[in-house]
Amino acid sequence: MQKQQLESDANALAKLSLLHKHREMINLIMGLPEFPAIMLWNDEQKVYLNNKKIFWRWCGLRIDYLQMVQCGFSPKDPKNLVTDQQLQEHLKLYTDYIFAILQVVIDGFSIIKQAALRAELNFCFNNPRELFVEICKGFSSERVNAVINRGISTDPTLKDYRHQQKVMGKLYRDTLPQNEREAVLKEMECCIKHSAWSIFWLYAILKKY
Repeated sequence: MQKQQLESDANALAKLSLLHKHREMINLIMGLPEFPAIMLWNDEQKVYLNNKKIFWRWCGLRIDYLQMVQCGFSPKDPKNLVTDQQLQEHLKLYTDYIFAILQVVIDGFSIIKQAALRAELNFCFNNPRELFVEICKGFSSERVNAVINRGISTDPTLKDYRHQQKVMGKLYRDTLPQNEREAVLKEMECCIKHSAWSIFWLYAILKKY
């Protein structure tokens, strides 16, 4: 009985330790997207970028929620606090998608690191969560750059996010068809050394198989 209690206490401490490490990642995600404060924006861009900052704060809260659920806790889902139904669905789909990416990155961290070293990239991440933050920075900066450079202020559709989530699930379960892997790899091969981590991690995982 005492042994079971010790094992239970050890598991609880391990979960709390994980959540503590996770917290720093969440704080960094909630600060996205990063962009120069001195840059001049027109009113439309200011509104869009402010909305994206608010959205990423919600993303941080919900990733935190998903991690706690994974650890066996029963918190309330923050998405239910979002009153706009379309935004709520967007938040759910997007955070489910990037949380799935986190699982793949955790599982394949050593694979990504080895691929980066072979590609002579500066792999400066001490753990999967540091790499995941950089991936999220890449995702958020892609949208910022699209707004600044091309005046685009639209996001991928909910249908796009559903498809991406399915792909991440297949990657995590290692059930992605070979032809789909090869098609993505072919698109990436020509520019992968110049790509951001938000792209390279996927290349490394696909290249492994």
